[in-house]
Amino acid sequence: MSPSTPPSLRRALLTLCLAAGSPLLLVACQDEEARSRSRLAGEYVSTIDLTLAGERHRERHVLRLTKTGYWVRAGGTQLGDRPLKVTRDSGEYRIHGDTLLILRSQLQERPLSMRYTVSGDTIRGYNFAALGLNKESAFIRRTE
Repeated sequence: MSPSTPPSLRRALLTLCLAAGSPLLLVACQDEEARSRSRLAGEYVSTIDLTLAGERHRERHVLRLTKTGYWVRAGGTQLGDRPLKVTRDSGEYRIHGDTLLILRSQLQERPLSMRYTVSGDTIRGYNFAALGLNKESAFIRRTE
């Protein structure tokens, strides 16, 4: 563009360039997240076995991440001789960068956004303490 180009034409050309480039940028971001989802897809297991106030506390949860951006978590908790409490949750997830995984619950009365960090085959709770959950829990990729 030359300096003599009218400002209205400059704005129109700039708007056209932005409009043409935005879908390409959006597709590139979606492709990157799709690659990350494919890399993370699979089953992860978290097991806790410890003694609390003299009673044995056991938890086992399985987290399944799909390539399409959905997740399901099922598991059980047992404290002492009390009956096993079974829990299940599911929703959609997003990946930010290579290390931040955000799960959004769809089944709970008050849906939560749970944040995890990803390192290799391990997924660790990021904001669990703030949610009142066990901050030491980690999910390890199941290999079979």
